[in-house]
Amino acid sequence: MKKTFYLFLLFFVKICFSQIPVESYRNEISNLKSIDEVSIYWDKLLEIDQNVLLSEKNLIKRDSISTSLMIRTILMFEYHNESTFRLYKIAPVMNMAHCSNSNSAKLFWPIIEKYKVVINQIMKNYPAYPLESISLNYYGYSLLNQDKIYDNLISKLQNTFSNEEIISKLITSHNNFKASHSLKKIKTIFKWQFQPFKDIKEEGFFEFVKMSNGKLYKRTDDGILQKINLISKKDGFKYYKIEGEPFGWIYKLGKNGSLSLLDNDKILIEYTRID
Repeated sequence: MKKTFYLFLLFFVKICFSQIPVESYRNEISNLKSIDEVSIYWDKLLEIDQNVLLSEKNLIKRDSISTSLMIRTILMFEYHNESTFRLYKIAPVMNMAHCSNSNSAKLFWPIIEKYKVVINQIMKNYPAYPLESISLNYYGYSLLNQDKIYDNLISKLQNTFSNEEIISKLITSHNNFKASHSLKKIKTIFKWQFQPFKDIKEEGFFEFVKMSNGKLYKRTDDGILQKINLISKKDGFKYYKIEGEPFGWIYKLGKNGSLSLLDNDKILIEYTRID
């Protein structure tokens, strides 16, 4: 049994690195016949998350694995709804928590929202935990103890995509992630210390960089890229927004490298520049 399980892992990793075979996933998941088979499959997905995804250092390979896990989770809910609710497996929550592709995490939100009852049975902290994943993924900003704004943020994450549309968009998101992370860095514009809380700085940094396609990106110290777009200039400041970001928050950049994260006129974070 153990040998079979690790062969499953090796096969999964191999196909993730080449392509994402949605129809193969659909066939194997639709053919699960019993609650025990469904339970074992969930355990396999969690094992991949814990022992393959988290140990993978290559960003593109890691995103491929993450995307495949999200797609399989969607199909598991689609084909084994009742069984899934009875099992209370943790794998769906880990999909979002360990996703490094902010756009994909946003796309996956409706799955978390749709099955929030069972997910809350698992974690007891809906919507705090998955919302935190979205906010940290996009902005490096923590929502800890900010319960009053949850409903407003959730309203901005809603969409009416079908499962098939979400799956298709997840594949596109992975392909875009792969394309952007194949670019070369031309130069760093400015660099700042990582700061998820208003009054607490943490180790690490992020920077605004120009890449080989001539576009500007926000880049974290572990190499994650997000395209940023200039939306306005005023009084010597430039205002940037992360492409596709969900909450409407913007970066205010000064000529001397000062940087703030804004929610309308409210300053969420004032960052410390690193020379």
